[in-house]
Amino acid sequence: MPKNILRSQIKLLYDQIPVALFGECLAVTSVCVALWTVFNQHVLIGWLVYMFIASAAWRGYIVWRYRHHYETRSQKAWLILFVIGVLISSVGWGFAAGVFITVDSVFQQNFVVIVLLGITASASSYYSPIRSVYIAFLLPAVLPYAIWLFAQGGDNILLGYCVFLYIFVMLGSSHYLNSLVVSSLELRLTNIDLGFNNQLLEKKVAERTNALEKSFDILRASLESSEFGVLVVDNHGHIEYFNQTFLDMWEIPQDLITGYNYQDISQHILSKLENPDMYARKMEHFHEQSAHEWIDELTCRDGKFFELYVKPHGADKGKAGHIWQYRDISERKQMEHQLAYQANHDILTGLPNRTLLYDRIEQGIVYAQRFQNHLTLLFLDVDNFKIINDSLGHNAGDQLLQEVAVRLKDCVRKSDTVSRFGGDEFVILFMNSHREDITVLADHILNKVTQPIKLSGHDIVVTTSIGISTYPHHGKDATTLLKNADMAMYFAKRQGRNNYQLYDEEINYQSQKKLEIQSQIRNAIKNKEFFLLYQPIIHIETGEICAVEALMRWQHPDYGILLPNDFIIAAEECGLIVPLGEWGIRTACMQNVAWQKMGLPPIRMAVNVSGVQVKREGFIDTLEDILKQSRMDPGYLEIELTESTLMDNTKKIISLLLKLDSIGVDFVIDDFGTGYSSLNYLKKFPVNKLKIDQCFVRDCTNDSNDASIVEAIIAMGHGLKLKVIAEGVENKEQLQLLKELGCDQGQGYYFAEPLSADDFADLLYQNTQRAIASR
Repeated sequence: MPKNILRSQIKLLYDQIPVALFGECLAVTSVCVALWTVFNQHVLIGWLVYMFIASAAWRGYIVWRYRHHYETRSQKAWLILFVIGVLISSVGWGFAAGVFITVDSVFQQNFVVIVLLGITASASSYYSPIRSVYIAFLLPAVLPYAIWLFAQGGDNILLGYCVFLYIFVMLGSSHYLNSLVVSSLELRLTNIDLGFNNQLLEKKVAERTNALEKSFDILRASLESSEFGVLVVDNHGHIEYFNQTFLDMWEIPQDLITGYNYQDISQHILSKLENPDMYARKMEHFHEQSAHEWIDELTCRDGKFFELYVKPHGADKGKAGHIWQYRDISERKQMEHQLAYQANHDILTGLPNRTLLYDRIEQGIVYAQRFQNHLTLLFLDVDNFKIINDSLGHNAGDQLLQEVAVRLKDCVRKSDTVSRFGGDEFVILFMNSHREDITVLADHILNKVTQPIKLSGHDIVVTTSIGISTYPHHGKDATTLLKNADMAMYFAKRQGRNNYQLYDEEINYQSQKKLEIQSQIRNAIKNKEFFLLYQPIIHIETGEICAVEALMRWQHPDYGILLPNDFIIAAEECGLIVPLGEWGIRTACMQNVAWQKMGLPPIRMAVNVSGVQVKREGFIDTLEDILKQSRMDPGYLEIELTESTLMDNTKKIISLLLKLDSIGVDFVIDDFGTGYSSLNYLKKFPVNKLKIDQCFVRDCTNDSNDASIVEAIIAMGHGLKLKVIAEGVENKEQLQLLKELGCDQGQGYYFAEPLSADDFADLLYQNTQRAIASR
């Protein structure tokens, strides 16, 4: 910014400040008078003294210094002194906004807010000559009020956002006022310099004329070096200009272009195009509507692609001709074609992928309907592929899949489709008229695939299991046909692998039902349909949240939200419990850390773990990796296992639990009382807590037997120096009984239902605030 503009802005600030100081003193006095009977008078007097002496007196002094001793300091120094005064004032108003607003009287609160908003709004006109000065006043004055509103929670959060909206509006207003001030100052300075400018006018005209000539030279040089081929033609078809890029694009010799007119050029271009007749028609239509622009893509016989852009150019009041621009987009077209291919084909095998497969199945269904034909899907899975992939390496596994893809393509016609569905699964789509065609093809594929394959110096023999579905007998759409073929394939695996099975709903109903559930779980993991809810665990004596349990749910697309009892067993049987359980632990740990980063107190996270997952090799390594990646302290993780899991392969479980104990992870016996409940194994395992099963807690106030069992478990746990949790607390009477029996912790709907992560965070915050307030 020019120094004379800045000097004028600073002068304007100092000229206007006396009026602002007078108004500010009145506002300070009015606030003190309004709050005198409802707020600490010593604080009010201190604030009044601060605002009058530290703020008003200081700024009055620097105004006097500015007017009488301007030459003693630089412009920057005077601006800094002014900003210091503004900051002193804004801090005082910020103090008022953050402290005086806490009074209980709604009237006084509103009065403070109105004065604050009035001061900051009126300051816009006084401080906007330099935008940063107003920002230095606005933000320290208003932000404490916004922070106070957010701290109150509830509906006050909306008011907090409104304050931020007010800040943005005032900043915009300040920006607008600043623009007006700067424009006014510039205009004034321009008028002052008008006489001088008139004297230099002739010189500037000459300079601009030279600059214009140079611009034409630069423009011509730019056109010559541009990637666009440019041709300028007048209304009579005469060529006014062309660049070298245009000649190179269309392979026109330099010595011939001088003798060409527009018609000659057009014929030459038509001779290079793949579809000249269509281009000629478009050109004729364009000339009939020559006032319009024309954008098109041209395909050349040599495989190149050019982008065409034509627009008229004017001279005086009329149209003088047209500018034709050509750009080589061959590389872009090639990339687009490659991306389109990759979007529809598997990179490893080059086969159509799932997206293209679905499209071809739908097309095949339409064809089959029209010609009364049959459409058959063969769903193939390479048997024991994981063993080969793990033992010989991923490169060998990739080579195997590539070889299988080649062999499958050799088994079918060119009109059929071989697709890689994912992993080691392939799908073949073909049209047939007779059932015998299906069995012949399936037998041919089985024989072809089982031929030895050379991998990493080994002759490997692989087999495949094939499931078959046909249209219209086994489905009317692609999804149903694929699902039924997939179910038939899994049945073929259960029959000993290396065979095929035609989908038969009647014979294989029970098997298909089980496969359907497992298949849905697999797809649910891929589609991220599982989610966690969080139920607090309460310290019964204090009512404080001391831990939280992560509870898994399945958002099923057809049946709504499913509980663990609906899918855990199926997941264990098909092996999907391992990735599902790992996801659950990882998500819970990361969420716990996320809560801590929000400023919430750290709490223990309890996670249920399946026996299948615990017994799998590498469970401890996986757990340590999750803790490392999530950066959660192991001391805040609790692993819950059922009694039945503990008694299955006890030696291995003890070793595992000792490792858990060594890294600081606590261990909780879940559903205690429903299994062995033996002191013998309790003393063997490094147990930290017992969780009483909810079946005993539910009726403990009505059934003396349940009450006795609960009392015995609590006594047993305390005798072994273990904490005891009661699960399923649903009413006040149950809580009172558990408190009398000395139970440590409780969990259930009486305290809170399972909550989303955000809702639990709110609950934990409120619980923490209540705990702090009660201390």
